[in-house]
Amino acid sequence: MKTMTISKWVGAKARVVEDINSLRPETCNIHLESFGGMFSVGTHSTAERRIYNDLNPKLVALMTALSNNETREPVIRKMFELEYSEECFKKIKERVKKEFDTLSVTDKAAFVWYLALCSYNGMMKEFAGIRKGNEDVIFENSLIKKVEIAENLEGIEVYNKSALDILKEYKDMENCFILNDSPYFGELRTGGKLYANDMMTESEHRKMLEILVDSKAKVVVCGYDNALYNEILCGDKGWNKYILKTVPKSSKVSILGETKDYVDEIIWTNFEVK
Repeated sequence: MKTMTISKWVGAKARVVEDINSLRPETCNIHLESFGGMFSVGTHSTAERRIYNDLNPKLVALMTALSNNETREPVIRKMFELEYSEECFKKIKERVKKEFDTLSVTDKAAFVWYLALCSYNGMMKEFAGIRKGNEDVIFENSLIKKVEIAENLEGIEVYNKSALDILKEYKDMENCFILNDSPYFGELRTGGKLYANDMMTESEHRKMLEILVDSKAKVVVCGYDNALYNEILCGDKGWNKYILKTVPKSSKVSILGETKDYVDEIIWTNFEVK
């Protein structure tokens, strides 16, 4: 079942939030996501400390504002003032592109949230209109639900660091649960570059895995099955490998009604999952 999140996002784990959160051992009171995205899992984690990290300054601006009631409330008010339309989307996208660094804390967060909610897969690139009913009403009703979820972000710690740097900081904390849901490297995708801060090459992934392989923290690494991850994490390293879910290889819907090919999404863990 899909869990409500503050916005859709490519690669988000919305459908397996409960499954992943159930993996966190009781001894781990820290939840860290090194590639935070929209923090779909961490939003619903019950860990005492929840740590969000992402290299994308736009996402960091959004999460920072939503992490505190004093900054969250102005963002919410701003969101309800914005019109749901392609014209408004284009104007905001242009302002974010040209003026992001000079925008107020409220405008930065509200504009990023708006662009994510109104675009395909949350990528903030193209307007995705609602094709049924009254768009403004549907958008407002959806936003009301998103606001309720955003309140779950109160108190999270937000960082704008390289994933490798923050992994090095927390990898040996035995009371830390690390969800490492990095972008999958290029050869495993059906499309090209997706994220503003992407990881397309095998060498980038190798560096990341070599940091994690001897971690004392409890780590969950997500990906599609591949030789590199198996080489570094499996064998005599003591890691385990499980199928997390089965997903379509492509997000594109066939206009001919053809059956899509499916692929297993895998998690590798350095602890046993019961």
